[in-house]
Amino acid sequence: MQNTDAISSVAVTAHAACALLLALTFAYLSRLLARPYLRRWALAWACLLAAILAVRCFIAFGGRGFWVVYLVAEWYFLAALLVGCRELARGEAARPPRFLVPGLPAAAILAGMLVPFFTDFNLLFSMQAAVLAAGFAATFAVLGRAPAERHTVGFHLMRAALGWLTVQFLVYVPLYLLEGLGRLHGERLHFAWLSYSSLADLCGQLLLGFGMLVVPAEETHRELAAAVAGLRAARDQLAEQAHLDPLTGARNRRAFQALLESAEGLPAGGRGALAMIDLDHLKEINDTAGHSAGDAAICAAAEAIRRLLRDSDLLFRWGGDEFLALLPGRGRAEAEALLAPLGAGTQFGPAPPGAGRPESHLHLAWGIAELDGAVTEAAIHDAIARADQAMYAMRAASRP
Repeated sequence: MQNTDAISSVAVTAHAACALLLALTFAYLSRLLARPYLRRWALAWACLLAAILAVRCFIAFGGRGFWVVYLVAEWYFLAALLVGCRELARGEAARPPRFLVPGLPAAAILAGMLVPFFTDFNLLFSMQAAVLAAGFAATFAVLGRAPAERHTVGFHLMRAALGWLTVQFLVYVPLYLLEGLGRLHGERLHFAWLSYSSLADLCGQLLLGFGMLVVPAEETHRELAAAVAGLRAARDQLAEQAHLDPLTGARNRRAFQALLESAEGLPAGGRGALAMIDLDHLKEINDTAGHSAGDAAICAAAEAIRRLLRDSDLLFRWGGDEFLALLPGRGRAEAEALLAPLGAGTQFGPAPPGAGRPESHLHLAWGIAELDGAVTEAAIHDAIARADQAMYAMRAASRP
């Protein structure tokens, strides 16, 4: 730190500029994003800026009062950095240590008591380097307690920088101590590598600052991705609900039209059948037992049809008491065998009480139209008309 060659001077100036930019950046981010650790980090970089300026002023003007400012600013840099990283690791705001604000005078007094024991700044910095190494190591350990989902790129960059800075400042301890002791004894002991110490500090803390900037960016991206996924799921759910009949849970005519337009699931170039199914005597049930009984009968009919279908078959509620079943891959004979249990007189559930019918059964009438070859919209509508006619014919034949 005592070396004032061109490299060291430029590095210290660049270090101060970077600390200022990072302090302003984190202060601005703390206003945009509701993350408490950003406020701690803004304070940390502001304290580091004060420490660097104190060193710069000491180099330029001399005076041990700058040593006191340097020590206190570095201590508060470590404290704010540690508290912010603890909040990041826990994912929640932490109560700052109570000594931070009222402890400022005490820290200044302690620093003022320590400074007179050091006649050379290198000796002072040797002691401070040990404190900084311990602080960086503690912050590294605190981040290690973060859950796995917080181990992002920015998180790993921060830990790499903290590990680097811990080792770097541990190396400083004996080197600056030897230089300082050499000066006390009139020796010009100098380690050439220390001429680049300010540059090494700048690189390590730039990596730390970059990782700290990446962390909120990654968290914001993750939150936005989750919000977008939630909106897409809600949109898909609404779209699915718009295609479902709320009473029976079967698809509705809107869903059939969408299927027809996309041709998805329709038997393209192969066999298939289409069935129109009607719940017989629904009007009598509504008139004698009420519409709630009629709704119960419709639901029972839908469930009875659904039990006969495969996963690849599709059921649509076509009208008040009519259903359309799309049966890909089935011929007429297969479709007739499938729907045979729904024929007139077949029991699939008890009639609602007071239905006004002597039978204890509900009845369905159905008609089938076969699809073969290329399936077009015109062919589908023609098949629906033919199945509808067959269904009405069966219903008429089943009545006395």
